[in-house]
Amino acid sequence: MNKILLSFICVCLLSYLCFSQSERPALQLNGGLIIPKEENLQSGLESSFGLALPLGKNISLAVEFAYAKSSTKEEGNKLHNGTLTLTPFLIAVQYEFCQEKSFSPYFSLGAGYIFSSFKIGSYISIPEIRINQKVKSGIGCQFGGGVRFKLTKALSLLCEADYFIRRASAETIISDMNFGVSFKYFSIDLNALLLKLGLKYFL
Repeated sequence: MNKILLSFICVCLLSYLCFSQSERPALQLNGGLIIPKEENLQSGLESSFGLALPLGKNISLAVEFAYAKSSTKEEGNKLHNGTLTLTPFLIAVQYEFCQEKSFSPYFSLGAGYIFSSFKIGSYISIPEIRINQKVKSGIGCQFGGGVRFKLTKALSLLCEADYFIRRASAETIISDMNFGVSFKYFSIDLNALLLKLGLKYFL
C-alpha cells in the first residue's frame, strides 16, 4: 500500500511540473451505477473522486480513487450470497475535444490497481463446516468517454460512461472440524459498465 501511495505522489509531482501553465488542474467528484457483466453480480452504486493534471492543450492526466459495491446471488462454483466491494486506484489519460467551449466531449483510457473484498452472507451448512470466500486484488483497466457542460468558469457538469475490465481469481475456503481446511479456486468476471454523473472544479 505504501508503494502505491508513493507512486501516486511521484506521478502527481512529475505531471504538475510538466503541464502547461496556461491550463489549470481540476478536482473531480463522480457518482453513479456499476452494472457488472457477471450474471450473479447485481448492479450497485459507484462513487469516485480524483485530480486532473494538464499535460498540454486538451490532454490531462487523471488520478482517481473509486468505491463500488455489488450484491451477489449464490451460483454453483461462483460467489455465494454476499457483498462484493471494489476500490480501484486508476491513472488515466484524458483527451478533451473542445476544451474552451461550453459543451465538450472527451474520452479517457487508463489502468490501475483494484482492491477487492468479499463479505459472505448467510448460507446453509452443517454446524461442523464453515465457509468463507475471498476475491483477489490486482491490475485492471478502464476506458470510456463523456461530455462536459460548463456551468461557470470554474465549475462543470460531467456525464460519463466507462467500461471497466478486470478478471480476478477467487477462492472458497471450507473449514471442516473433522477433515481440516480445504480450498476451491475459481475465477470471476468483474467487467462492468459504469454510468456516472459528476462535477469538475478547476483550481
